[in-house]
Order: sequence, then structure tokens, then C-alpha cells
Amino acid sequence: MGSRSDIAPPPRARPERGLRLWIVPIGLKQALPWTEALAAQLRSVFGGEVIVAPAPFGLEASFDPQRGQYNALELLERLLALPGSQRLLGIVEVDLFIPMLTYVFGQAQLNGRGAILSSYRLDNTIYGLARDDRLRAARIAKEAIHELGHALGLVHCRDPDCVMHSSLYVEEIDLKSAALCACCRRRLREVPTE
Repeated sequence: MGSRSDIAPPPRARPERGLRLWIVPIGLKQALPWTEALAAQLRSVFGGEVIVAPAPFGLEASFDPQRGQYNALELLERLLALPGSQRLLGIVEVDLFIPMLTYVFGQAQLNGRGAILSSYRLDNTIYGLARDDRLRAARIAKEAIHELGHALGLVHCRDPDCVMHSSLYVEEIDLKSAALCACCRRRLREVPTE
């Protein structure tokens, strides 16, 4: 495990307004090929600065051998222990769970500093279907926006088209859009970015 000083400061000047977000791939030696495209999409939704910075820790300590999955709450706790004031979106390619649920697509600290997202169950091949990278990327973007919305104080939305609508199954992710509804956009504008 690396020290907290392993993460370099952002290479660009901080904008006066907007989100300061780090996308943090966990358990990977390099960023995933789609993380830069995701960063651009998150910039378009939330504004501000988005940087990709691999985690200085791995997945091993969060593996539960009895479930054969990784504990999302433990990983989120390790992510939130990273220094700095920026918001953090951890990304993994392994199956995540929380103790009360069979699996989760992601987990966030409501109105907090961070969230974590798994791409594992967003891949068609997990369900015995043909690989579809475009659909997988769309699902990842929706879930990233959804979890960051929670971290910025948004709760689940009743509008079935809003990206903040709850999704228990991957089909429900496909049914909703990648956009925030007008009500959630208004609430988001009221959230301090510091």
C-alpha cells in the first residue's frame, strides 16, 4: 500500500467555480481505456475539473472470500481516506456488495466527498449476452453521474427518465436517460462546490 503522498496534485489550475473531481481507478496498474471519455462526460454534466488518478491502494483488503465479492463500503472508506478536498469517484471492474444487498452497481456517501462505481455488472457478457461496448459505456456514465449526484446531495428521483432514478437491475439503467431532470438540476445548482 502506498502512502497518502503517492497521489500527485492536479496538473492544472483550479477553476474558480465548479466541481474538483478525481476519477480513481482501483486495483489497476493504469487507467481504464474509457476513463478519459467518462471524464469528459462528467465535465459536461457537473462542470469544473476532472482528473484521472489511479489509487495508491489495491482491492485485496476488501475481498470477502465467503461471498466471492468485494465490499463496497470498505473500498469507499479507503477512498475517502485519501487527502485533499476534491470529490472522488472510485472505479473498479470487480463485483461489489454491501452487507444488506446481493450486489451494488455503486455506493456513495450522501452529501459527502466520494462515491464508488463497479463496471462489472454493466457488461452484457455477465448475463450471457453479446459484448456491447457502447451500451456498457452508456451504463457506466449513467451510474457515475448517479453516484456523484448522491455525493453532491441528490437523493433518488421519482422521475423515471432522470439519471437519479433508482436502478436495481441493469435493465432499469437502460430505461433512464443520462441527464438530470429539471428538479435535480435546480437542486444541484444549490450545492456548494467546496
